[in-house]
Amino acid sequence: MAATYGIFPGCSLKGTGAAYEESLLTLFKLLDLPLEELKDWTAAGATSYMSIDEGSAFGCRPGPGDCATSRAIASWSRRAAPATWWLRKTQDYAGKYPQIAKGMEASAVAALDSVKVRHPMELLYNDVGKERIKSKMVRKWKGGPVACYYGCQLVRPYAEADRAHDPTRMDELLKAVGVPTVEWALKTKCCGGSLTGTIHDVAYG
Repeated sequence: MAATYGIFPGCSLKGTGAAYEESLLTLFKLLDLPLEELKDWTAAGATSYMSIDEGSAFGCRPGPGDCATSRAIASWSRRAAPATWWLRKTQDYAGKYPQIAKGMEASAVAALDSVKVRHPMELLYNDVGKERIKSKMVRKWKGGPVACYYGCQLVRPYAEADRAHDPTRMDELLKAVGVPTVEWALKTKCCGGSLTGTIHDVAYG
């Protein structure tokens, strides 16, 4: 029986990133990969919340409106969860810093080691593979070459989805289905998203 993956959509996939969620759900369905949305998920915390209240961002202080990242992990004990960089950071920091783990719910701490937080691209590359994805192709690409953008959080600080400084997996997956890609120097540059709410000149400059 195929493993069931749990997806942590976060705020963006239910708002400005809705197109990404639609694409991901369609792709997983086409590949016959069971995917279930986490129940009762809350905001992931992300860097903006981190700068205000680190404890709540990690899910250390349960309460109205908090970002219960660790409890999201706990709800998927012993399963693989395509999710956000922030869930992966919570998992990492709880293992490295006892004071953070101490503030989390017991069920969350117990689950941290049994849940594998993964990026969907890494899952598709390693669990599915280029050949299987290619076999599911239903129409040919008619556009021109595309430039793959990996950004910073996909590959740093955790180089698990791909190599930190010269990632290629997105390019490989696209080429497998006949989409040509171009090599360019900005594919891992930070987009400045975290600064859009604080230092506009840097974010948009």
